[in-house]
Amino acid sequence: MLSLKPIPESKASGEVVEIYISIKQTFGLANVPVVFQYLAAFPKYLSFIWDQALKNLNDREFKHQATEIEAFAKTAIQSVYSPQTLTKLFLEKLEGRAERQELGKFVATISQMNASLYLLSLAIRESLKGKYLGIKQIGEHLEEKEKTAFNDLSEGYLHVEDEPAKGDGDIRTHASKQITYKSPQGITTSVFAEFFKIMEKEMERLIKEEKYLTRRVELERFALSRLQFMPHPLDSSITSIFREAYDNPQFPELIYLIADLFPTQTPFKLMASAVMKESLNFKYSQKNSNQNPIILPSAKN
Repeated sequence: MLSLKPIPESKASGEVVEIYISIKQTFGLANVPVVFQYLAAFPKYLSFIWDQALKNLNDREFKHQATEIEAFAKTAIQSVYSPQTLTKLFLEKLEGRAERQELGKFVATISQMNASLYLLSLAIRESLKGKYLGIKQIGEHLEEKEKTAFNDLSEGYLHVEDEPAKGDGDIRTHASKQITYKSPQGITTSVFAEFFKIMEKEMERLIKEEKYLTRRVELERFALSRLQFMPHPLDSSITSIFREAYDNPQFPELIYLIADLFPTQTPFKLMASAVMKESLNFKYSQKNSNQNPIILPSAKN
């Protein structure tokens, strides 16, 4: 279990408030992604790493590399994933409705964000790589509510009004507990909650399959090859981290976040967004297939 707790926007202060605003504006989200809420427990480090990240996020070359990674993930998912019956039935109900368009916009936004965050997370990990071996790893001790917070596929969509803590350390749970919150588009959120729950089930099934795991390894190999093209290489060496956060007693958990959890959570989110894209495009693809059937040449005697 992490002793480290996320800092929601309502409890942020000082420079963290400005960083949160910058994060939301940069990614076009209603909420601050949970990983940054955890990093906010180390405000000096958050400021240090976000300043470096922002230079890349605003650079055309970095955007290009992130787009390449996003495209790779999309191709990888297309080769291993087909929507299940429950997903097809749900999307059939949304045919021609505004909610489907809004979901498409959201998925496109988070797909771009997840590709960028994946590249950044690998850059941070590689900067630190091999320098934290003496620090206890705690990933296997994450509680289910903490795993849920990091794997929440709806994260960043709904505008969540911060609620008083109820013994859960302010950790947000998945979409089914966000259905009463208001989306910035003002559309019924129960539809989105159902979509995200279905996508979670799709991912739960997919990650157990060897073909997915193989594509996941290929994705990391490809993403690592893009690091050399980063226009502004990140500095997150152990020396730099000590300088920015050495006085925080939760320092070992910061190392775990940036060296282990962040680099494994971001590719999961990227692959999940590719699954969501593929799902939302499924019926459209099927219609095109029906309208333009492939005509096989007749066999010759």
